[in-house]
Amino acid sequence: MKKTEKRLITLSDGTGMGGELLVIRTDAPAEVLSELEKISCEIFINGANYEDVPIWADVLKGKGYEFTYIDSCTHVTAYGTSSDWLEETFGEINEKYVIEDQPDLFLGADLMEV
Repeated sequence: MKKTEKRLITLSDGTGMGGELLVIRTDAPAEVLSELEKISCEIFINGANYEDVPIWADVLKGKGYEFTYIDSCTHVTAYGTSSDWLEETFGEINEKYVIEDQPDLFLGADLMEV
């Protein structure tokens, strides 16, 4: 198991108004996180529900990586967006992952044919 330096990442449970942006500290390599993101998105592309999506904390901790919840924000609030909140609270976090729960609305028809 290859660990990387601990860093903050974001994990979004979709891009819709009801979604939430989480800030996580982890030492898992980007390749591992990207693969988990792909698996999670494919579940929705194949028509499944949230109950079928792997719980990232359990998967990564089970592999020996750190996965610590730091903070979260709803994507759209009366006060602004999660992007505004993220920048004001944490500055720039470049490593971002999205579990897209509405792939037909956001990913385009060509990606739906995975």
